[in-house]
Amino acid sequence: MLSRVPQTVQTRGVLLRALSDTAPVVRLEAATVLEAASSNTPQLTGALLERLSDDNEYVAAAAAAALGRINATNVAPAVLTNLEARLQEPEPSVEELRKQNEAVRDFPLNPAPGSPRTRTDPEQRVNLLRMARMGGGMAVRPNESPAASAMIEALGDLHYQPAEERMFALLDGPHATAAGKALKQLAPEKLTRRLVAQACDKKADAPSRDRALLLLATPPVGGSTTELVPLLDDTTVVPGRRPMPGRDWRICDRAAETISTLMGRPLRMQPMQTTDQRDLQIEQVRQSLRASY
Repeated sequence: MLSRVPQTVQTRGVLLRALSDTAPVVRLEAATVLEAASSNTPQLTGALLERLSDDNEYVAAAAAAALGRINATNVAPAVLTNLEARLQEPEPSVEELRKQNEAVRDFPLNPAPGSPRTRTDPEQRVNLLRMARMGGGMAVRPNESPAASAMIEALGDLHYQPAEERMFALLDGPHATAAGKALKQLAPEKLTRRLVAQACDKKADAPSRDRALLLLATPPVGGSTTELVPLLDDTTVVPGRRPMPGRDWRICDRAAETISTLMGRPLRMQPMQTTDQRDLQIEQVRQSLRASY
């Protein structure tokens, strides 16, 4: 319902008060709507900044996304401080996130007596907000703190250069995807060099190489495919999946996806496909590379 409220000086006051509502879903809805605010005022940024410490991960994530969207560069240092505090806490369990998700799914206000309750999916909403800013992307992992990831990406949106070193340190942890997205705005060339080197390092473990290729293909994308071409012949199996016989996920599969994305012709490879089927797609990528030379 709050999303239908026109953005005026008067209604913005209502939305700011809603950020402190006792119901998590109202706070989430208010933060989401305020993301579209056309003006960046101290009152607005202060209210959103306060919600970064919200005990509901999804509310805090929505507030972080809003700060990035309204370009609240003046509070970037405070966002980093809140992120560091959040990272000191244990990652939330799947069960904890499920409970927090449920707490913000049922909107307590009905448009009319007897009307069905409006249901929202906070996790999907937060992911869509983040993906819209980046032009695409991946959802958070089931046990990844949505709030921490949203703050990481907000620091990228705010182009807060002092956070660069911290973002690189997060590339090897559960928030690697968010850190990669932030670094594509803070230090794109440096990030690309690191990811390409990691992907091509056959001494590195296969999951790390697979993740490096995945991050290279995460929007916004850019860079040359030249150094990645040899990986189309790399049949190293990436462990951690449980495929049926003949369906192992390999470095060459991820390389084909990444190269095709960098060429502007995204190719979707599915783990449930047989390796023979994926080999045909890899050959298509090779043909596209030859045609582009």
